[in-house]
Amino acid sequence: MDEPHTFEVRVETENGYALADDAYEVPGGGTERIAGIGVPGATQTFTIAVDGTEHSETLSLAIEPADHVVDGYVDIRYTTAGEIELAVTPRSESTDPDSVPVLTGYSVSDSVVRPDVERDSETDSWGLFLASRRTATEYFGDVDDSAVEEFIAETAFDEGDRLVYVQASAPQTCYELALSAEPSIDTNGVPVVDTEVTRTASADEACGDAVTPVDLLVRLSFDVDGPPADVVVVRVTGSAGTQREGFQLEAER
Repeated sequence: MDEPHTFEVRVETENGYALADDAYEVPGGGTERIAGIGVPGATQTFTIAVDGTEHSETLSLAIEPADHVVDGYVDIRYTTAGEIELAVTPRSESTDPDSVPVLTGYSVSDSVVRPDVERDSETDSWGLFLASRRTATEYFGDVDDSAVEEFIAETAFDEGDRLVYVQASAPQTCYELALSAEPSIDTNGVPVVDTEVTRTASADEACGDAVTPVDLLVRLSFDVDGPPADVVVVRVTGSAGTQREGFQLEAER
């Protein structure tokens, strides 16, 4: 049987912003999906290294949004000849309109605390999509913040509610992470949460020069009689307004 291979994957936007920079161990002959590293309609450079072989290629993901359509993915393949190949797998008409969850509302917590998660990087944006009280307790059970405890207690998971936690990084201490638009269902039938790192101090007010984590806790409410929300797409716009990062979170139950 073929041995596992470690894929070192870096994906950059045209302005050099890293959408992904990590290593993934893939079983021989197997696959591993990295969610949310490609932005439809944009151009990204993929740099891949496997077993000492490196390949870099710029791909234009010229995909127009369409109703109930899966946008496809970038296939990264390490061949038996020791070569790395990249290809864009086209979209498919596989999304059934009847499988689209119905978003009925949302709420934003006035207070946020970091959940109990060990992270290798303190600057990469990340998040959680929680679909049960058990997982919410697992991540936030030890927090000492009554407002967060109350917000989670009021989340009716059995009635279609979900929690989305997002953390990004700010260049200084006087920033926060906030919604930049109301949560919605995109043209592919997937819930989307758009966020932005925003300055809380006035322009003439001095801020501490330290990279600071900023986070957001949002409750999404879905029709309990409709299809369940299994994934959510989170988009983060940086403090400069130009750096944009997107990733997909799967529901943890």
